[in-house]
Amino acid sequence: MGEISYFDACCYLGRHVHMRQGQPETADEIIAAMGHFGIHEALVVDVLSREVNPMAGNKRILHRTKDCPRLHPAWAGLMSHSREILWCR
Repeated sequence: MGEISYFDACCYLGRHVHMRQGQPETADEIIAAMGHFGIHEALVVDVLSREVNPMAGNKRILHRTKDCPRLHPAWAGLMSHSREILWCR
């Protein structure tokens, strides 16, 4: 029987307001924590996308994960009926 692989489907890259001190914030820190807990890969969202600016965070997550094959970038979506899409143009 093969080895079990673990995938974290809810991981944030960066520091946000409600994060406890000492939590991993950078890609390297997240990968180190994943190694400690036996997690092989993770789906990551940039905190900027979640907290402030989805479009800027979506762009930044691609850059922050490009050299980390174990981290899979996830985008924050904007609802079509929100006025944010008009504001971002």
